[in-house]
Amino acid sequence: MDEADKVEAPRNGACIGKPVDWFYPSAPRTRRSIINNRAAIKLCNECDVSNDCLNYALKFELHGIWGATMPKEREEISRTRGIALLHRVYDASTGEVTIR
Repeated sequence: MDEADKVEAPRNGACIGKPVDWFYPSAPRTRRSIINNRAAIKLCNECDVSNDCLNYALKFELHGIWGATMPKEREEISRTRGIALLHRVYDASTGEVTIR
């Protein structure tokens, strides 16, 4: 599998162990969620695998903060780069993940 075709997000990011709500904005947006999201983006900007997370998210993630970007930012990046959102399908009987 080519490095660009990875199906899993990096597992060694600075975000490991941080609160999930930092990376997934609540609705409606609150002052606290905005502060949390800024903390997440700052953490991503300082992370060694942020670019890997962004590349993964451009293909597989509609929600959350990935690679220091919000969903709307990734939509624009994907459009500019011509990247289509793919879907991962897990087959529990075989343990295999396929891309559609």
